[in-house]
Amino acid sequence: PAASQAEVFERGYFSLLALAQALDGAGGSQRAPLALTVVADGIEDVTGTEALSPEKATLRGLAKVLGQESPSIACRIVDVVLPAPESAAETELARRVAQEAVASHDEAVVAYRGPHRWTKGYEPLAADVPGVQRLRKGGVYLITGGLGGVGLALARHLGKTWQAKLVLLGRTPVPERGEWARIAGAADQPLALRRRLQQLIELEAAGTEVLTVAADVTDPTQLRSALAAVHARFGAVNGVVHAVIEPNHGMVSQRTRAQVEAAFAPKVAGTRALLDAVAAEPLDFVLFCSSIATLLGGLGLSDYAAANDYLDALASAHRRSSALPVFSVNWDAWRDVGAAAGKDMPEGMGLDERTGVLAFERIVNGPDLPQVVVSASPLAPRLRPLRNLLDAMDDEPEATAPARAGHPRPVLQTPFVAPEGDLEEGLAELWTEALGIAPVGVNDNLFELGGDSLLAIRLLSKVRKAYGVDLLPAAFFKAPTVVELAALVELRLIEDIEAAGLDDEAGEEAQDSDRPDRTTASFSS
Repeated sequence: PAASQAEVFERGYFSLLALAQALDGAGGSQRAPLALTVVADGIEDVTGTEALSPEKATLRGLAKVLGQESPSIACRIVDVVLPAPESAAETELARRVAQEAVASHDEAVVAYRGPHRWTKGYEPLAADVPGVQRLRKGGVYLITGGLGGVGLALARHLGKTWQAKLVLLGRTPVPERGEWARIAGAADQPLALRRRLQQLIELEAAGTEVLTVAADVTDPTQLRSALAAVHARFGAVNGVVHAVIEPNHGMVSQRTRAQVEAAFAPKVAGTRALLDAVAAEPLDFVLFCSSIATLLGGLGLSDYAAANDYLDALASAHRRSSALPVFSVNWDAWRDVGAAAGKDMPEGMGLDERTGVLAFERIVNGPDLPQVVVSASPLAPRLRPLRNLLDAMDDEPEATAPARAGHPRPVLQTPFVAPEGDLEEGLAELWTEALGIAPVGVNDNLFELGGDSLLAIRLLSKVRKAYGVDLLPAAFFKAPTVVELAALVELRLIEDIEAAGLDDEAGEEAQDSDRPDRTTASFSS
């Protein structure tokens, strides 16, 4: 019998997560290099005929981020189609998998179909590729996560360009319509709520018809009630944008099952419930808002990347049984929108709103492709390993401008403690330069100050330049404060001094220890 979704996750994602956490507890970053090969089936759509399991596709996100957070682990996915038991083909596949485990390759995912080895590549979408006009004037469009930054950006475009009737679905109820103007102008109300209501007021002022609906996208009963309200106000739904996110992130070594399940819920159970709820609607398209994190990973983004891997795989699987165009879009970060709101993004990185909405229109009205990547910069350089990213940042020229401190320190639960000594003071200055915040306390958490994984990598690059030490991102992410960073720098300086005193024989032994152990973990149905 086919395994249930819970069983697939248990044998796949949660099994690999448990192994990763056990490895961290058994030696962490101090272990010898380890090659971890995960063998699975049902992940990659290569031939168009193999069975697909979107639940297993979540292994990709975990494997990619695990290798980034723990550079001593080289984690790779090998996707297979299982031959007949005890056959010559099974013996040959076993031999190839064993070879894969001991080989050195840059690919994070490979697929075997018979004797052929496949790797995934990405090609630019030509501007002159013919498409199909799917957006329609006066169409009714349902946007889940519609009160988030990306949802509202797409709503503005659909309202202005297509005079669309918009259904903005969110988990949290919106205040009564008569209260919007008062709350939007009240200084004692949360800033995020005030901005959200102001954008809704502006949408309506521009002539757009808007219906806000509160519903948990994972609850089929609530979705049915929401659709009943849509039918009563606007009629049938013509298109769906699924843009919900779970913003909580954390390192693989510290993630709990409850945290992972919360991150998966809107993308896994929510997406299935949504597709079931709208199955009878005369839809022109469904678009999943996935993330470029499925390709790039990112420190602290294991279950976020994995949940979006599920969307990508589901879009490919869905086209096998339905003519409905389902797009999964791996969005780059939108500048000052959605999950990137308030983040310190370098100039030229991320999508501005106009670029994002034009990409959305091109995809929806374009060829029927189940997965499209939207990258604000050339993609190939961004696919380099994280360690290479640190090296690339080291090669960037030093900024000549002085450290910027454009914003005061926000109100935090952590009491302010001033840095002491040259090392803490120097590191605090680097934080101020990176964050634009002053003063920075030694116990302030980088992420509570508005930092993200990319900013943390830039910060570690600056530390490497300033102090000549190479720090593992995973160690810093476990305690991202100035005082802990200072301790890491001091420890590494001591280790480097001790290493410099080793004789040649010890150095040769250290070279031998760099030869990676080879471990293969199999997750196969």
